[in-house]
Amino acid sequence: MEDKKEIKWRDELINLFPDVTTRILKENSKWCDKCNGVGLVKNGYFIETCDKCHGKGYIELCDNGDGNNRFNHYTICRDCKEKEWKETLLTKEQERFEKAKKIKFSEYDGKFFSDSDIIIDADDFTEELYLKYCDGEDIKNYVYATISYNNIDIDIYEIVCNCCEDDGYEDQYSFLDTKGLQEIQNKIDEWIEQQGECALIYQEDYSTVILLDELIETFKEEMGNE
Repeated sequence: MEDKKEIKWRDELINLFPDVTTRILKENSKWCDKCNGVGLVKNGYFIETCDKCHGKGYIELCDNGDGNNRFNHYTICRDCKEKEWKETLLTKEQERFEKAKKIKFSEYDGKFFSDSDIIIDADDFTEELYLKYCDGEDIKNYVYATISYNNIDIDIYEIVCNCCEDDGYEDQYSFLDTKGLQEIQNKIDEWIEQQGECALIYQEDYSTVILLDELIETFKEEMGNE
């Protein structure tokens, strides 16, 4: 036999709460417009905690007083938080720029990053920048230099040792004749060297800034002569 219970929600809920609750609106806050300060909302047959104010009845505002919701545990709204992040990044970039060594475009013989993060030479970089200038796009008057490193590091001794430890028997590596491995390692190193730039990885060198003012001036002159 099923055990059923009829719940009179209105009576039960009335008994759960006092007749009157006084809430005081905190500074930099506003009453929740979804639950009207109650902290609870009706969802179908159920009463749930208001998901906009999280049951508090009020919404904490940004310290700038623009009326937006606060962003998580911060006392500023999402828009102001994003603005703050951008200002922080701008400050860090300015500090990094000031610390870096400055050289002219004509003094640099390295590689550049394109807009699509592809490594390119000075001629391609000049062409890409010129097209942006002709299209009226905003272009920075400096970029960072690049540095390269070889990310292919193959150690034949380590490879053989790992094979022995992972799938071999106990102390297998110590029983192997490893005299021929050095010849193999030399061949591997030679092969890596033959790969040239294909084996190189590039990243920005924040210690060196390439000033583009003189290059941009040539763009202005070319545009003026056309």
